[in-house]
Amino acid sequence: MANPTRRIMMRRTFKLLDQRGDGELVLQELRSKWNGAADKRVSSGELTETLAFEELVREMQANNNGTPRSAASINFEEFESFCIAKYGHLENDDAFCSAMSRQWGEIPYVSSKVIAQLEKRIQESLLKKGGSERDVLSKAFRSLLVPDRT
Repeated sequence: MANPTRRIMMRRTFKLLDQRGDGELVLQELRSKWNGAADKRVSSGELTETLAFEELVREMQANNNGTPRSAASINFEEFESFCIAKYGHLENDDAFCSAMSRQWGEIPYVSSKVIAQLEKRIQESLLKKGGSERDVLSKAFRSLLVPDRT
């Protein structure tokens, strides 16, 4: 079982992939968001994107003992099992969530490092004189959208 942060990311990803909203992912839904370039074997030329995607589908459709089943769709439990098997070895939640984001079409995710930087900017700005809380927050969030050039 995944920890809450990872489970939330898997649920968000599944929900975004489930374009029909029926709780099942069909191949077209998976393929529309899957980023083959995020697979190291594809980017190195070891596998074509098509072969890597076919392998991914076989892995997702395998049941608990590894025997493929003949379903045309993948439910959340299968998706979750696949994600845990594929990314569960990653050392922390940021690595896990970032890998999920890259693999599935840049699913929005803000790392704890970025959140800590934002919190530090807000605290530093609040300690300075002048400027309202609104101005401080506006500037801090704007800095996330525009790269810091200092």
